Amino acid sequence: RDRLGDCAGAVPHLRAVADGRGPRAALALIGEARCLRTLGRADEARGAYQKYLHVQPHGRYADEARLGATGSAKLIP
Repeated sequence: RDRLGDCAGAVPHLRAVADGRGPRAALALIGEARCLRTLGRADEARGAYQKYLHVQPHGRYADEARLGATGSAKLIP
């Protein structure tokens, strides 16, 4: 749904995947954070980025997550 531009509909699905332990859980956290940011829900987006950093501190999206978690830079969607 996020790829279709339906971030509001995608967030619950991304959260369900992110709460799991599968290989896509970390990627779902990034997708959730991006969608939340797009929806203007910055505090929730920061939380998702922080959760990503907790589980993948050196992961592929760690730099994006650090910026998003601190709110120190405006990220481009």
